Amino acid sequence: MDKGSDNESGADNGRPKQHLTLRNGIGLVVGGIIGSGIFLTPNSVLEQSGSVGAALTIWVLAGLLSLCGGLCYCELGTCIPETGGEHVYFRRVFGPLPAFIFTWSLLLVVSPVSTALICLTFARYAIKPMYGRHEEIPDSAERKLAVLAIILLTIINCVSAKWATRIAESFTALKLVAIGFLVMLGAAWVGKGNVENFEKPFANSTINASSFNLAFFEALYPLTGWYVCVVFDIMANVRIVTSVPSSCLPFVMGTPLLHLYRS
Repeated sequence: MDKGSDNESGADNGRPKQHLTLRNGIGLVVGGIIGSGIFLTPNSVLEQSGSVGAALTIWVLAGLLSLCGGLCYCELGTCIPETGGEHVYFRRVFGPLPAFIFTWSLLLVVSPVSTALICLTFARYAIKPMYGRHEEIPDSAERKLAVLAIILLTIINCVSAKWATRIAESFTALKLVAIGFLVMLGAAWVGKGNVENFEKPFANSTINASSFNLAFFEALYPLTGWYVCVVFDIMANVRIVTSVPSSCLPFVMGTPLLHLYRS
């Protein structure tokens, strides 16, 4: 078999075939960092903090902490240029058993719950226009649409990694457009002289530690995607991305369905 046929079949000296380009990697990192929670948590952060100034301060602190985390992962990615992400880092530092436990907890709990929340967020905003402004959306309708979204994403990831990447890039672009629109809307509102919320920005700020901690946690949730910087580091260092066998994807991506069912 010649060299060209080896590359087409996905084999290159025993390595998986590279599916992601530099543009794909940037899209995944940006899409991961700008989580769907940015459309859900701002109202809760403001309620828990008690004032506009305290809420903005919490957002700045959460952003700085996420920046530190992203820089740490960039350092790890350049120092340990191996495919495997956090599993490799845990194995190098703590040994194989903690790495194994972390990977399985990530597979069965952390990632599925995150996927379920993202699909529920998508379902809520997709269904909202079908109901009135003050009409409550049935939980069953949200869950059914979220389940359909997970099933569709599972099928797409099983069929084609390129299509999955294109869809992820499309959603990243939509999130950027939506955030840009909200920023311009807020700037226009302030430009009209509606600055009463900034006259005493720290008035009525919470002094309750539990409320502050909850607000900080909810501010961190949309920013927790900084760990996907490891994708960019892997691509930059070893120029390859490990492909998950298609037979495993239904199990890996179908796990969120169990969390939706339990909720």
